[in-house]
Amino acid sequence: TEAWMMSHPCPICQGTGLAPPSACSADAPCRACHGPGQYRRVVALIQARLGSRRFPAKVLALIADLPMLQHVVNRTRQIQGVEEVIVIAPEGDEFPGITATIWHPPVPPDDVLGRYAWAAKQANADIIMRLTSDCPALDPALCAEILDFFLTYPDPIGLEYLSNDWRTSGYPSGLDCEVFTREILEEA
Repeated sequence: TEAWMMSHPCPICQGTGLAPPSACSADAPCRACHGPGQYRRVVALIQARLGSRRFPAKVLALIADLPMLQHVVNRTRQIQGVEEVIVIAPEGDEFPGITATIWHPPVPPDDVLGRYAWAAKQANADIIMRLTSDCPALDPALCAEILDFFLTYPDPIGLEYLSNDWRTSGYPSGLDCEVFTREILEEA
């Protein structure tokens, strides 16, 4: 992966790590690679399923005339630094009226980790942002901050995983997101 990144400079900054010159971005980190000058493809994967025991098909429940899942997709599309948004679901789960790319990875229905690994590989993702479909109050700015911290972490080894999990971060449940490398996902 390191060799591939070195041979694929960021298309926005051409490997300099700096934003293209403008009145408001002089010496600012590039918005695409966040500074290192190497391209890393960031894909948001939204886990969705219809099989909830307590509230079947809750991701299709209407909130302000839109299904909950559509709110999550719309907010995810606003996260700066995310290149593609994909909903991943068990085979057979259909989401009528949802305007999003929806994949049904060919893994057993209970294999959530396998679903993520398959989708990350198919999407050619270097970095994955994991989100859930039942968090319609997702904060795009907060998710962008977490992604930016992950991508610009000063340790030369970098981060493999970062989360604002509500149990440890102090943020309320429903605002959590996770960011991790495809390598660490494939090792799990």
